[in-house]
Amino acid sequence: MEQLNLKVLACAFPTPAHAYYHIRVKVSGTKTNLKVNRIEGNGKWIRDFVVVHEDKAASSPLIDASYDSAELIIRFDWQNGSQNNLSIALEEEGGSTTTHTLDFTAPDFGGWWDTAWKYYASVVVREQIGLARVNEPVHQLVGVYNDRLDSAKKELRVVEVDSVSGVQREIPSQVYNESRWEEFADEHCQPTYSFDVAFLANVQPYEHKVYLLFYGNPAAQDPNYCTDLYMSGEGLERRIGNAYYEVKLQKESGSIEDIILKQGVNATFCHKLETNGAVQWNPDIYAPPTPWNHISDWDPPAEYALEAGPIFVMMKRWGPMPMYDDVLCSSTYMFYAGNPGIILQSTTELTRDRDVVALRNGEIVLNRELVDEFAWKKTNGEVSTVRISDLPRHPAMGLYMDFKTPWFALFNRERQAAVGVVNVELANIRKDKGLERFDPFQYVQAGPWVYVARPLVYSFVGTNPQRVLRAYGNSISYDKLAWIPHRLEREEDGMFDWMEIANETLRSPLDTEFTLDTDERVPTEW
Repeated sequence: MEQLNLKVLACAFPTPAHAYYHIRVKVSGTKTNLKVNRIEGNGKWIRDFVVVHEDKAASSPLIDASYDSAELIIRFDWQNGSQNNLSIALEEEGGSTTTHTLDFTAPDFGGWWDTAWKYYASVVVREQIGLARVNEPVHQLVGVYNDRLDSAKKELRVVEVDSVSGVQREIPSQVYNESRWEEFADEHCQPTYSFDVAFLANVQPYEHKVYLLFYGNPAAQDPNYCTDLYMSGEGLERRIGNAYYEVKLQKESGSIEDIILKQGVNATFCHKLETNGAVQWNPDIYAPPTPWNHISDWDPPAEYALEAGPIFVMMKRWGPMPMYDDVLCSSTYMFYAGNPGIILQSTTELTRDRDVVALRNGEIVLNRELVDEFAWKKTNGEVSTVRISDLPRHPAMGLYMDFKTPWFALFNRERQAAVGVVNVELANIRKDKGLERFDPFQYVQAGPWVYVARPLVYSFVGTNPQRVLRAYGNSISYDKLAWIPHRLEREEDGMFDWMEIANETLRSPLDTEFTLDTDERVPTEW
């Protein structure tokens, strides 16, 4: 190996291609293939590295002599201005092993964010459809060895790395869903601390960006992040808002009662004309002779859970439908900081066969004091609008829409007030016996109110409404919507661009990739 030359080319900050602090080492002058047997940095075994030939990563730790040179990209947790030592053991093909040592000084910028934190994980987010993402929520599952972390809620810090400059900036985050597994420890399983973390990503079109999750600092103080998200109230009765809107949840059911559009409009979307007066009723069921019931009729739901922090507030309710103990429902609201969208998810599980006139989800119902027009994007891509007063009146169906309708909006041009709805996901599963029974569509109904709902099994609106249809037991329906209160621009051109962008981004969320360093407890053959 007399002609072999090793040189440290750079100390680098985490990048989307190599999402960890690393050094680049050039290897040149070899006449035979070399296997990288072992790397140590400052006396510590380093297992995370890649061999690169002409900008292409090799599939094995082999330096190919047919190339003029190779690069080793080595995970190296360097600190600003630090003195460092690197040793690399290289084995000749069919020959001996030689250890090469390199000493180098790190630059004064771009290094380890804060030495009080001992470990970090990396999340690479990737924007793939060419739309800027502003405060897009990212929810990341994290699992680390138990002895690395005492308290995620106290210790975890999320650090955004600028993809060009390498500037590192702590951003608000929220830890939830903590659990520990401690049954035994061997080469296959180790005691593990699991949790989820949420943060808001800001990414340019087609940009890839690194977010670092620092942990392992028992002396850390509880973080105190300030965002525009707020909540007040007790029990189910809450007011939750941000810079874009404020939502009121009902005391009895926890369903959404009012949506106040801020954004300089200061208008309230509400219903309050009948029954409980909520604007979000469903899931619902009508199986005669039992009366028609909705989850907005809960008083209260059997169970509920609230998760609140600087990034999101979650209100989850679940239990049997009122008067239908065999129909199990859940409803989840997600409210985010810095984001105009409200996420709604629901499930409906029939535990036995039911003969129904109505089984629905995906409803929004408003009085007509504020909204007077309706817009929707058809499945052929055309956007249409109609005045609500021009629709057929209840009990006739006002407007039929395919269940694959991407989005719709209820609005008032003069007041510049709109609430848009994106139909993000819909699914139905029958867990046993035959095929599922699932006949979804959407429709608009106009009376003293206006509502949009999604039937799953339904005969109530239309001809022959007295039909009673079998809905099969052991079936689960799921839907996910986004409600978006918005200040509407009066110009026709681009009036609903905001809905198009919301539709695209909600259907194509940021891709994420999570990586950890390889711990010394991991068997070498892995």
